[in-house]
Amino acid sequence: MSGQEPHILLSNDDGISAPGLAALHREISRLGRVTVVAP
Repeated sequence: MSGQEPHILLSNDDGISAPGLAALHREISRLGRVTVVAP
């Protein structure tokens, strides 16, 4: 997998508007493509 951008699945149970979810997404998006799943 060397050279390929990782696809990261980020989920929580606090809802899409949770401040921690947005903060974590902002930080880990530097590492690769992020998909967020939340209620």
